[in-house]
Amino acid sequence: MVIGRRGRVEVQGLVEDLHGCDVVGSPAEARAYESRRLGVVCQTTAPPDEADAICAQITLHNPLADIRFVDTICQPTRRRQRAILDLVRRADAVVVVGGHNSNNTRQLVRLCHENLTPALHVERADQLDPGWFDDVETVGLTAGTSTLDSTIDEVHQALVVIGLRRQKGMFDAKEMDAASDARRTAT
Repeated sequence: MVIGRRGRVEVQGLVEDLHGCDVVGSPAEARAYESRRLGVVCQTTAPPDEADAICAQITLHNPLADIRFVDTICQPTRRRQRAILDLVRRADAVVVVGGHNSNNTRQLVRLCHENLTPALHVERADQLDPGWFDDVETVGLTAGTSTLDSTIDEVHQALVVIGLRRQKGMFDAKEMDAASDARRTAT
């Protein structure tokens, strides 16, 4: 069986040619199986805590089965999810950079929200709204595993500009747009 989200490209690729393969998306979906030998893999971007909870439920529903869990969650995903838990303790808000279709990016946003830290999910620097930071002292920055370093750098630089202008009390949204346009044309 596969721990993951039905319909996701990666999960479809794993189960497409298999007969009798079940996709389990949450602990509530775990059930008893007829087979006494079960193999379990994960979507590489599955949240580790959720995968552990699903495995526990599979084990609970299949106490006599020989269950082999092969941890296929990618290490960069694990590291970023662990790091975000540290970051939310130190930041008032977090900017998460990555595609809106990226599961691992969405999981980072989810972890922020679960830890009661506001998160702003952007794909590019020009999507930052300086007003969003009005009541924010410390901003954290993270990104999904497939986000380009250059995109992360652009968002970081835009955040620095927002911070400097806030300190000087001279922020103008049009200036931010002009700075963002200048960066895009310079690269």
